[in-house]
Amino acid sequence: VEVDGAIVGSCALWLERFFGSQDIYMNDRWTFVHPKYRKSKAANVLLKGIRDLAQKTKLPTYIQIRTFNQASRKNALYRRYFKPVGEMFYVGPAQTEG
Repeated sequence: VEVDGAIVGSCALWLERFFGSQDIYMNDRWTFVHPKYRKSKAANVLLKGIRDLAQKTKLPTYIQIRTFNQASRKNALYRRYFKPVGEMFYVGPAQTEG
């Protein structure tokens, strides 16, 4: 996503195969918006673009939220564009939502 000639957000999608299958799906590696632009529409532009690409290619597409910071707020935003499927779980050093 570009604002006034500066890139303020980006995402990366990979094509992958389901384990034991030749079927292809898209999986995200990141979706990022610069902190200064997080109250703008940049995230909406990225998520809509991902959804539109998935619909155009007709590929199953998985987008993950990998954070402890404001996860519930991000979940609500992503639910505007995608259907929730399963959950992610974490084990490791103690983390708190910020």
